[in-house]
Amino acid sequence: MSRYERLNTARTVCRTGVYFKLGVTMKELFALAAGLALSALVGVASANAQTSSCSAAGANCRAQVKIKAPQAYQASETNKCNAAEQACKNACSGGKSVFVSIVDGTQHPSRSCK
Repeated sequence: MSRYERLNTARTVCRTGVYFKLGVTMKELFALAAGLALSALVGVASANAQTSSCSAAGANCRAQVKIKAPQAYQASETNKCNAAEQACKNACSGGKSVFVSIVDGTQHPSRSCK
């Protein structure tokens, strides 16, 4: 085997190794992107779901405050949840109302004013 043939053989092996590594990396990146897209889809679907009632939305708000807010702010944030729940009940029209999030102002329709 001549020096030229050995050099070409080495290049082919290196190229194959590089292509293989790129292929594996692309598969991993595709799996990651697919996972992120699926989690975003589930998150959007659950965020747009209707709450069963103003009370349930208020309870969910208080639970989120308990989990996410620092201890020093939990009392004031819980009071905001209570006020949002009461506003939802007061705005009840025809058995339906909207709970307005204290975090970002998003509106969550409720099927009941309880």
